[in-house]
Amino acid sequence: MCDKNPAYNSVRLCREWGEEFGAEVRQVQHHHAHALAAAADGGVDEPFVAVAIDGVGYGDDGAAWGGEVLYVEGTRYVREKHLPYVPMPGGDLAALRPARMAAAYFHKALGEIPRGLALYLPGGEAELALVERELKSPRTLTSSAGRFLDAVAAALGVAWERTYEGEPAIKLEAAARGGSGLQFHAEDQVELFAEAVEAARGGASVRDVAYSVQLRLGQILGAWACDAAARRGVGVVAVSGGAAVNDIILRGIAEEVSRCGLRLVQHRRAPPGDGGIALGQVYYAAYL
Repeated sequence: MCDKNPAYNSVRLCREWGEEFGAEVRQVQHHHAHALAAAADGGVDEPFVAVAIDGVGYGDDGAAWGGEVLYVEGTRYVREKHLPYVPMPGGDLAALRPARMAAAYFHKALGEIPRGLALYLPGGEAELALVERELKSPRTLTSSAGRFLDAVAAALGVAWERTYEGEPAIKLEAAARGGSGLQFHAEDQVELFAEAVEAARGGASVRDVAYSVQLRLGQILGAWACDAAARRGVGVVAVSGGAAVNDIILRGIAEEVSRCGLRLVQHRRAPPGDGGIALGQVYYAAYL
């Protein structure tokens, strides 16, 4: 059992062992495994809807997924909804330099790229010019909640680099402590980025904008999960992925799931991040 990402060493090892031992190799999509890990943790053995949010997972279309609402039925899943795709300039490099993702979101949401972003890129103006060129013809697209949080963190001046896993998102959550909710009405994260920038430019505090962005993102995902559950006739919503440790986003999801009368399942024993992926893969195998 292993992931679908062809770049993972674990996938290479999985295939090698399959050949060595004459074993069948099963590859499980990253967010499907996250969803199943939450289900295993919560004792869910019925069809359910999952909100899977993280930095990146190899998608079936080759894009970098990470903001997904899935319908899961054992070994089968349907991608019901996802955060709209946004360019990821430089691929993995955009995860290390949040200003790159900020440039992508400014371009996508507001049709502009602030020149000041060059100050927060190691290559300065030359690097920003490369980013601009790639945004016109992007090689990598992402629906990642993590990359969205990176972009907001950079736009608000909370974090300009990632020196450890999840640093911009962690700092954004910390910056939101004590914040109060602004009236954001966005229906996806691209619209939400535009609202956040406009609020900050209008004089709203970083704390309030940071809090409101994360809460609204959770509400959007929760509402999508409710809609998917109603279509599929299921009563459980599970939340998993590396971003499922964010208390503010989880609060927004919980608000919506409670409003529509569904049961919310969160990780309690296994970690929601990639440390729980193997559990989801094994739970997948249990359905074979």
